[in-house]
Amino acid sequence: MPTYAWQARFMREYRALSRQNKAAFRRAKDRFVAALRADRPPDAGLGIEEMAGHPGIFEFHYSAGGRATFAYGTTARGADAHVIWRRIGGHEIYREP
Repeated sequence: MPTYAWQARFMREYRALSRQNKAAFRRAKDRFVAALRADRPPDAGLGIEEMAGHPGIFEFHYSAGGRATFAYGTTARGADAHVIWRRIGGHEIYREP
């Protein structure tokens, strides 16, 4: 079962999102988690890829203009995926992912 954590900055940014953006993120996140649970690559539409110039940080597209960044971490469960959510918002989050 995948686990997750979020950085304080992510939570501040998430709280500032519109209700529609929060819902879009949750839907996209659910697709991502389903792929992790099934041990398969995430849907291509999520745009998940490692960010150039930021080793270990990945971008995630939850809507046409909505972006989030995350890193994979470790958990006491061993092989289970652990996602650490770092930033959320628009393209401006790429300045400090």
